[in-house]
Amino acid sequence: FEPELLAGPDLELRTSRLHLRPVELRDALPTAALMNGEIAANLTSWPPQLSPARAKDRIDAARDRLAGRQGLEMAILDRASDRLVGWISIVIDPPQSCVATLGFWLGLPFQGRGLMTEAVRALVPLAASFLHVRTIEAHVYPWNSASIRLVRKLGFVGEGGVDLYSPVRRRKEEAFRYRLDPISSEGRSDTANAA
Repeated sequence: FEPELLAGPDLELRTSRLHLRPVELRDALPTAALMNGEIAANLTSWPPQLSPARAKDRIDAARDRLAGRQGLEMAILDRASDRLVGWISIVIDPPQSCVATLGFWLGLPFQGRGLMTEAVRALVPLAASFLHVRTIEAHVYPWNSASIRLVRKLGFVGEGGVDLYSPVRRRKEEAFRYRLDPISSEGRSDTANAA
């Protein structure tokens, strides 16, 4: 099932089960409600507790990055109900480079159903084109086996480690770094043929 890109500045994508769109202020409350310490423990940049005000701050920053073509931070919505189920982002880091970092999470009730595989497959080609990046990296903690399986399945290749500050544990920790070069010389997305 090929994702359907909705025309216009909204950059919305629809897959068989999901609706992806840039995060909006109305996402602050449901984002804060879904984010918890169990999810944040596996993430490299989210705090264990998230108030609606802090969620709003994240959304404001995401909208600034979108306006400057420095990142695509998308709400992952259930296509049938339009209910927020998580976030996915591809952000250029450092700014003005040709490398972007993939980040993602789903609320606990929505994990284990293949939704994130669907979201990443849909977003990578759009992000590579919209952000003009050659490489997308994913940073995954060694114990996060589900995310490791996901990035490997989508063609990301391990490239050693990277030290990242964990907001949950308040210290630097080593994460695995995975790399994907999403646009081949023919202009096709490598994820299109991923198993």
